[in-house]
Amino acid sequence: VFGFRGFPPPPLRFRTRYFWNTFFSTRASCLSISHNSDRLTSLRGTATLNTMPEDTKQVEKNIARVQELLAEIARGNPKGYVDGISEDFVGTIMSGIVPGGESIKGKEGMMAFFENSSKVVEVLKFEAVDWCGKGDNVYFTVNWEFIYKPTQQFVKTTGNVRKVLKNNLICEKYHLINADAIKKTKADPRPESNIKLVQDAVGEYMKGNPAGYVAAYEL
Repeated sequence: VFGFRGFPPPPLRFRTRYFWNTFFSTRASCLSISHNSDRLTSLRGTATLNTMPEDTKQVEKNIARVQELLAEIARGNPKGYVDGISEDFVGTIMSGIVPGGESIKGKEGMMAFFENSSKVVEVLKFEAVDWCGKGDNVYFTVNWEFIYKPTQQFVKTTGNVRKVLKNNLICEKYHLINADAIKKTKADPRPESNIKLVQDAVGEYMKGNPAGYVAAYEL
C-alpha cells in the first residue's frame, strides 16, 4: 500500500508515524479552518451591523441635526442651539480657556458658557469638517480662528468634538482644544503704541504744527 513506483514500502514504524502525523495534521487543519470560519462569520456579522441601513440612516440624521443646531449659533441665535440640548445635558467645552467650560450642566449651564465665551474669544472662523458617526455619537473637527482677548492675540487652532444624541437632542458634548498652547500667547504691545503715535501726530497737526506731524513718520 505504501510502496511507490516499485520501491519497497518503508518500515512499519515510519508508516505508523506517517499515519498519525497525517491524521493530527489534517484534524488540526480542519479545526483551524473551523475556528477561522467562526471568526469570519463573527466579523461578517459585525461588518453587517456597522453598515446596516438603519444604523447609517440614524448616523446621517444625527449629523444633520448637529449641523442644524450649529447653524443657529452662526446666525447669532445661541438659544436656538440650547433648545436642541437635553435637560440633563453635560459637557466639557474649551476647558482651560472659557471659565466653567470644564463642567457644563443643563440648558442654563450652556447659556452661561455662551456668555462667558464671548468675553474670552472673538470668533473669526468656525469651520466644522471631517464628519462621521457611530450609533448615537457624532464626531467632527473644528478649524478655529479667533482673537484670544486676554492677550489680544490671533489664534489658529483645531478642536476635536464628540457629541452624543438621544431622542434628537444633544445630551453630551466634548469639545477639546490645546488650552495650554493658547494661553502661552503673549500680548503684542505694538497696536496700542501705534495708536498713540497716530494720535500724537494728529494732535501736532491740529495745533498747526505740520512739521511735528511729519516727524512722526520719521520714527
